[in-house]
This record gives sequence, C-alpha cells and structure tokens, in this order.
Amino acid sequence: MKAAIVTGSAKGLGKAIAVMLAYEGYAVAINYRKSRKEAARTLRLLRKINGKCISVQGDLTKEEKAGMVVASAKKKFGRIDILVNNIGDFVYKPLMKTSKKELMRAVENNVATAFLCSKAVMPVMEKQKHGRIINIGSVGCTELTAPDNTTPYYIGKTGLWLLTKALARNAPKGVTVNMVSPGILRTSVVKPKGAKYTELAEVANAVMMLINSSHNGKNVTVARWRPEG
Repeated sequence: MKAAIVTGSAKGLGKAIAVMLAYEGYAVAINYRKSRKEAARTLRLLRKINGKCISVQGDLTKEEKAGMVVASAKKKFGRIDILVNNIGDFVYKPLMKTSKKELMRAVENNVATAFLCSKAVMPVMEKQKHGRIINIGSVGCTELTAPDNTTPYYIGKTGLWLLTKALARNAPKGVTVNMVSPGILRTSVVKPKGAKYTELAEVANAVMMLINSSHNGKNVTVARWRPEG
C-alpha cells in the first residue's frame, strides 16, 4: 500500500492534493489544526476513494505534534511514501502594523512545520530507501522579494525555499525533496483585481510530477506555476 501525509489539508490546496493522491492509489493522512468540520468533510470524501485514509489533528509548530502525526500515519499504513508540507499562514497587512506574534507565526508555520515533519519522516523513508517530500512555496519566494503587505509571509516562504535546498542536500539515498511554488489561487485570501488564477489541479499535477520523478534527491527542483497571460 502506498501512503502519504498532507499537512494543512482540511480544505483548499491541501485538500486538492490529498484528493489527487487518493485517486492515484495512496492512503492519505490529512492534518489540520483548527478546521475540524472541514477536515471531517474532507475525510469522508477521501474514504469514498480509499477507505484507509485517516485524519490527524495537531499544531505542527510543536515538535511532539509533528512526530505524532508521522507516527500515527506509520502505525496505520506501515510506511510513508510521500510528505507534502502544505501549511503556511498568510499575513496581509502593512509591515509596521504587523505584530511580533504575527511575524513569528508566519515563519513558524511556513518553515518550522516543514522542518519538523521532514525530520520526523526521513528515518522512515531512509529505511524504505524511498520517499518524496514536497514543500509548497509561493511564486516569487526564490527571488528575495518583499511585497507590500505580505512581507512576513514571504520571509516564511523564502525560508522554506532555503530549507528545501538544505533538506535535499541532506536527504538519504532514494529520498527527494522539492518545492512547488504556485501563483495566485482561487482559494487565496487576497485576490487582486484582474488577476488570473492558478488552478488547484495545476498545482496538484505539479506535485504528482515530482512524486513520480526519478530524481536522485541530492539537488532541489523548484517548479514554479504562474497563471498564463
């Protein structure tokens, strides 16, 4: 049985990725922090596709919770082939009106969660001699930009890009670490007027492309999905 974990997957992009994985034959462990009702709906949908899917609640900025999510999936499925680090809190306000708590939360949710989950899952993947870790970035995060009103978010996503590169260098044989950086999604919190959206299916397809890649895991591949036009 193929098995996957998708963090922050009660709704939106995480849900779309989880559903695609289920259709591709994976038993999926979805994760949520507060979105209990949405997670329950998503789990019901997933179980119509694969009855072995599970839901695990936990704030993944906490090391013990990240370890618990990985351990729960390993216990249920017997293996973990895929980890998609999708969590990433979004802050939209002028920088000087941003609190320290908001800044730190953006960094923790984008960087610490991916680090802790990857650190917990790599020993499992190393024993299997196979695994795929996909981090969800944001278009522009590799270009050291600081857009107005979203600086904390981009600090987090740029940090995630650097983490992705470091994890790829340190990944055991057979394990790859990559990033997909979408443009503006239809589910995005802020939708600029006249924007053309990246479809959730496009991003999920990019994730599947990297999962099915024979890349050796020693160098990072960054797939950037921008809306056309």
